[in-house]
Amino acid sequence: MKIIFLGTAASISTKERDNTSLLLCKSRSRELILIDCPGSLVSKFKKLNLNYTKLNKVIITHHHPDHIYGLVSLIHSQYKLNKKLTIFSSNFSIRIIKKFLGLFNLTSKNYPKISFIDVFSQKYFFKNSDLKISAFKNKHCKGSFGINIIYKNKNIVYSSDTALTKNIEKLINKNTYLIHDCTASSKFFKKHLSLYNLHTEAKQLKALAFRTKPKLLIPIHFLLLRKNEFKNIKKDLKEVKNIFLPEDFSSLYIR
Repeated sequence: MKIIFLGTAASISTKERDNTSLLLCKSRSRELILIDCPGSLVSKFKKLNLNYTKLNKVIITHHHPDHIYGLVSLIHSQYKLNKKLTIFSSNFSIRIIKKFLGLFNLTSKNYPKISFIDVFSQKYFFKNSDLKISAFKNKHCKGSFGINIIYKNKNIVYSSDTALTKNIEKLINKNTYLIHDCTASSKFFKKHLSLYNLHTEAKQLKALAFRTKPKLLIPIHFLLLRKNEFKNIKKDLKEVKNIFLPEDFSSLYIR
């Protein structure tokens, strides 16, 4: 399985980084699962030589605009090209997404038939022969959640946007690929204290990695509003040995 980082920025994108979004690609089945849906998805798929009309599963971790605004464009671009689309989210976010899509009349028969699945309705909201995905509550906003992906004997935990929470920590072990909110440096957070209620700063994430010892730490969701902010994030994380700092369109292979 391959994880493609379609975007790595927080709510405010930069010239090099778009809003955070991930794509799970299973090579044998050619299955594609999108995690969160900011803009320009069709363009990104074409840059990767992937067929966006084959995408029929989308996970929306919460209802904030930088995680759902691309759904309108994605569904609109599949006019008479795709038969169905399943959206996995919390019931709270599903209600908002339905209203959002209804505003643009994207529920007619010419567009994909959309099914909605509550991620908390069962232990694994998606499961096949070698892949299981479950949701856990995080600490960000009403209805928000992270996901735990079990692929063969590998464990991938994606926090989504979140402040530190024990719900994530208890899922991490030596086989875990931890993709975690790392919105800004400790220096930036100390100037904007309200961020601690919604997100995680780099030194907090370093401490989490030292406590739990994941196989690989993958910080994501960077808010780069000030010059040298990414350098400050890397400085805060410099003592972490097993780390991968993704850029947009970089990939991580899970074998």
